[in-house]
Parts: sequence; C-alpha cells; structure tokens
Amino acid sequence: MEIYKLIDDVNGHFVFEKGQNTVLVDTGSPYSFHCGPEPLSICYSTCVTGNSGDISAMSQRLHNLIEKDSTLAPLRSMIDGFSLEGLISLFQSRHGQALAKTLRLNIDMLKAAKHGDAKMKAKVLGVDFDSISKHVGVPITTILGTDSLAKYKIVIDKIRNQIMFDMEEIPFDGTTVPTEKFGNCMALNVKLNGVPRTLLLDTGITASYADMVWLDGCNDKGRRIDYHPLADYYTVPVYRALTEFGGRNYQVKYGVLPDLLREKMTEAIGLKPGVLQGILGASILENRRVYMDIGSEIFSVGSF
Repeated sequence: MEIYKLIDDVNGHFVFEKGQNTVLVDTGSPYSFHCGPEPLSICYSTCVTGNSGDISAMSQRLHNLIEKDSTLAPLRSMIDGFSLEGLISLFQSRHGQALAKTLRLNIDMLKAAKHGDAKMKAKVLGVDFDSISKHVGVPITTILGTDSLAKYKIVIDKIRNQIMFDMEEIPFDGTTVPTEKFGNCMALNVKLNGVPRTLLLDTGITASYADMVWLDGCNDKGRRIDYHPLADYYTVPVYRALTEFGGRNYQVKYGVLPDLLREKMTEAIGLKPGVLQGILGASILENRRVYMDIGSEIFSVGSF
C-alpha cells in the first residue's frame, strides 16, 4: 500500500505529490495525461509517462464527433488506427483542412504533439494543463484518469486528508453505493429528492450538476461561476436538493447542467446522447472516507 497526503487549498480537488509530480485525481476523465519530469509510478507500477494520452484517444474523439454528422460517416474508416503523423498528413490535405475546421482542430497543435510536447498533446485532446493548474492553484503535472485509476483499490480519506492506493483489497468498513459504468468511468445511483438518479462521479471538478427538470421545486440558491477543464468558466443557476448518498441524506447544491458541459463530457467519455443527466463533483466526498475499485465497479462510503 502507498499513502499520500492530499494537498490543502486546491479548490476542493484531490491532489497529491509523488516525487516531482503533482497529481490530480480525475474520475471524470477516461484517459490519463502527464507532462511531468519523470514517469509516475504507484505501487511499483508505472501509471503514466510523457507519452500518455496517445493518439488512439484522439481517434476515438474524432469518431464521436463524426458520428454526429452522417455526411462525414465515410471518414470513420479513414481515421481508425491513424498514427499522429498520418492524422497530420490527412488534415493538411485540401479536404482535410475543411474537416479540421469543422471539427475545430488546430493543426499546429497536432504538429507540436508529434514533436513530443506532452502539454500540447493533451491540449489537442481538450486538456489544458496551464488552465487547470491556474484554477486548482498549484502546477499540475499529471491527470490521473480512470484508465490508470482502474489498476488500484483506492481509499480517499478527507477526514485524515490522505489517499491510499493498493493492488490488493484495502480493509474498509462502509456502505456500498450501487454503481453503473459510463464508458470507462463510474456513475453512482443516488436518490435526489427521493427519486432514483444516476450521476457520473467526477472528482476532476468540485461542483455537482443535474438536469433542470430534476431540480423543479428545489430551493433556489442564485447563480455561481464554475469551472470545468473541458468547458472553461461558465455561470449556472444553483438549487439545493436533498440527496441520499451512502445511506445518509445530505443537502447538496446542484448547478443546472450546461448543454456545453454535457456535450463535452458525452464526447470525451464516449456516451450515447441523453445518457449524461447529472454529475457528482468532488465536494460530495468532503469530510468522508470512500473506497473505490473502478475496475470492479465498487464504491463504498465509510461508516461514521
């Protein structure tokens, strides 16, 4: 087992240091990204290197975008399995330039990624390390997504302000929360105002979100400015709703799920349209101990 102290004053995120790396735990990202000076290893297993976030993720992202436009369907077979060099060549052609414009792709960023710029490679896939670091408050070198997190049994203990990783089971006394699989990410089954709902668990953000129809009649708490790595800053209406989570009821503030964020997350995770209707952010885990085994789809909330 390896135990790390969680860094304080990081806007409610789960961040820890390992060697020269500063790591953000992000259960809402199916992929890990790394731009640190050394590979990240946990429990003697290398999680991510500067080559992480490879072009297969880019290929899947392009597939998801193309499927939204039936006129682009013939391009799916062209893009499947392309190397980074092949993608650059494709998008430099006359028709490729038009496609790149349609998909809002920056060819110069692709070229920079080809030359080993880890930050730029992540940016091609929609992850801006500089923007995330500015929001979190410390220089982030690594985003640990579910492709890496699924290797471990994990306990996040906000009472002791630490995170634990192990390849084997970690003894844990708590209440199991039913889960569902959203792509390679985990969603939790909770009750929102007494109604069963399924919400994506996304520790890469602090705030929670729900469809407006779920919040009808809830206590209006005004508006707030939020941030998400895929959608930057935006303003949302906020409502407070009773949420049953891990056998207890809590008053949780939900922002109304913005269409842009819904679209970006649906695209990034590879969900079908309409599946994502709510998100539980990192703040739901404040002052709690939780156990996660993403690979086995197990999530438990510790006993008080």
